[in-house]
Amino acid sequence: MPPKKKKTTKIYNSIMVESDIPRLKMVYRSFPDFDTMSNKALYEGLSSKYPNKGTLNVICYTLKKFFEEDGQDTKSDFWGEKGAELGREVNKIESQNKLTNNETKNWKTQNDIMKIMNSIKILNIADYNRFLILAMTTFQPPLRKSFYQSLKFLFNSKHNNGKDNYLLLQKLPLKSYYIVNNDKVSRHDKFKDDDSVFIEIDNKELINMLWRSYNTRKRKYVFESEKNKPYTLSSFSNVLLEEPFGLNFNILRSSYITAFYKEHESLADRKLLAQKMRHSSDVAHLNYFKDVKK
Repeated sequence: MPPKKKKTTKIYNSIMVESDIPRLKMVYRSFPDFDTMSNKALYEGLSSKYPNKGTLNVICYTLKKFFEEDGQDTKSDFWGEKGAELGREVNKIESQNKLTNNETKNWKTQNDIMKIMNSIKILNIADYNRFLILAMTTFQPPLRKSFYQSLKFLFNSKHNNGKDNYLLLQKLPLKSYYIVNNDKVSRHDKFKDDDSVFIEIDNKELINMLWRSYNTRKRKYVFESEKNKPYTLSSFSNVLLEEPFGLNFNILRSSYITAFYKEHESLADRKLLAQKMRHSSDVAHLNYFKDVKK
């Protein structure tokens, strides 16, 4: 953790969001004196360690917030400008529907992901969770990381508190839903209507799998560690996807959309998919659809 705990706590309560804290820790682990280093030296060091422009882009904006709160306007402006430059580069690549550096290295088709899922030897709870998250993001349009990390079981819609994220399982009729009360876009009115909050799970095989999962090991959260606790947001993707498979949620979402677009040219179909994934069809096409030959 950065040395000035008081400032970091203040930042978390004012400018920074939850995802900024792990990024700041990433910077601190490699550069403990980052807050006193020259902008040039720190940027060169971070560029060498994080060659992916998308990753470096979000780190720059985290540092912008850090120095802004610390009253160091010159440094804050520097990191804001670097973040904007990198953002333009990333947008230029994405506007051509090309794979970014990280995606080129780790890109997987839906068939690739299914092969990974079916090859997992389930020896412990982590292995099972890896299998389950891949099933939930290939049999059903994938949502964002924070949704799955915080997902709780629910069996009666009357107990929906309007705050937590739920997997609503029903037997009669055999209809089940994701209830998305809290994610990246929840603050926007267009994602607060029932059609966006209640996302029906279309795949009956997946519904039966989720029922078996709960009945085999009754628990509060869908994804719990060996200690019967939910994963932290920072460890969830790292433990279940990144370390074993080189996957992340951006690739899972991108792979799903790319495969879907090849089979569905209808604008209506693509808009419906965007609704299920809680973003606009423009965002889906610009940020997730990839022109790949694999």
